[in-house]
Amino acid sequence: MTETTRIQIENMKGQTYGVEVEMNNITRENAAKRAATFFGTGRYEYTHRRNGYETEATVTSIVEREIYRDGHPTYYDDVHVVYQTKDGRFAEGSLANVTRTFTEGERIRIKYTDEDPDNPVYIGKA
Repeated sequence: MTETTRIQIENMKGQTYGVEVEMNNITRENAAKRAATFFGTGRYEYTHRRNGYETEATVTSIVEREIYRDGHPTYYDDVHVVYQTKDGRFAEGSLANVTRTFTEGERIRIKYTDEDPDNPVYIGKA
């Protein structure tokens, strides 16, 4: 390792913002372990279960739902989407109680978890 590289690595260790590293043909967990070892922390977290995966989805339908509270109707839209999971399969889900208007065929960004793939969360426009 050159002196310039050593200094760059030491400077990266002191940063208080994220650094993105591209890796191929390696699992996320193994990549996290290797990065922790490289930076000498020995600590890593495999956070996908808590944080979920982000991907693009297509709005397939919008279903208006009527709920009565105290004898008065309240209307909600359930937005149905289809998206491709990290392992390549297609999944369908529903965004409930959304606060914006969607259109069928619209591409959006969602977040989903392996434990609850039928209930993704809207993140933003694609």
